[in-house]
Amino acid sequence: MRRRMAGALCVLGLLALIGGYAGALHPLGDSLSVLRLPAAVALLVFGLIALGLRARVLGGLAAGAAMLSLGGMTRTVLPTDGLTHRPTDTALILYTKNLSFRLTDPGPVLGDIAATGASLLTLQELSATNGGAMDRLGPVWMARHRCVFTAGLDVGVAARWPVAPGGTRCAHGMAAVHLQGPDGPFWLVSLHLHWPWPYRQPEQLSRLLPALAALAATGDPLVIGGDFNAMPWSSAVDAVARASATRRLGPAHRSFEIAGMYVLPIDHVLAAGQGRVTRRPLFGSDHAGLLARVDLTADAE
Repeated sequence: MRRRMAGALCVLGLLALIGGYAGALHPLGDSLSVLRLPAAVALLVFGLIALGLRARVLGGLAAGAAMLSLGGMTRTVLPTDGLTHRPTDTALILYTKNLSFRLTDPGPVLGDIAATGASLLTLQELSATNGGAMDRLGPVWMARHRCVFTAGLDVGVAARWPVAPGGTRCAHGMAAVHLQGPDGPFWLVSLHLHWPWPYRQPEQLSRLLPALAALAATGDPLVIGGDFNAMPWSSAVDAVARASATRRLGPAHRSFEIAGMYVLPIDHVLAAGQGRVTRRPLFGSDHAGLLARVDLTADAE
């Protein structure tokens, strides 16, 4: 009886884990991928129990699949190599932050932006209560652009570099500005995706990906920061990376807390080059900020 129970748990665990890899087939897969880590840990436990009860085939399959999944996820916590060490005044240092529409005092965030020496800024959930944050940046921020997203939750970008020909663009949760950087022109992009299926992320991506591909088609590299509402291993993040000719920079950081129990890595930085990401405090938001040092001259591996 106990062997059958352990076998049944292994089968259910395998189905749940495999479903989380099916985001490319159906958006439900990306929703299930949110639970990939606890599902893999639970499946490993089930597999070991089954092996202890001599259910060798199912136990071995479950434990093996769990270990492969856990091994794949460990790559998301590794930093990206290949960075150059440029002077601060020529470095591309990106600060990305979902401010939270409830935030009433963006002062601590603005102080942290100044303290980190950031030269690029991507913001999400600019609202009636915190939307003045961009106006308080100061004159050193030569480029600023804000786009309407949904229900008063806007997206915005700002930079210490001048705007290059091509100007600014808005599209479906995206704010983009063409900048003249120290090594040539590039696009700075702020993204805010809806939550995965059954919410509106699949529909949004169907309209957003062509807009990102159009930016990449200009031949200038992209630097993207934002709240993806998607895990680093999701098909949504992969789709954005493919469309924009970028890759997600590591390591992934737990950035959004659900009900005080489960913290999700759903805020990301993508770029056409190399970079390394560190985590910044909440400062009154429900999202941690991310700080990335980006080198667009380094080839992505």
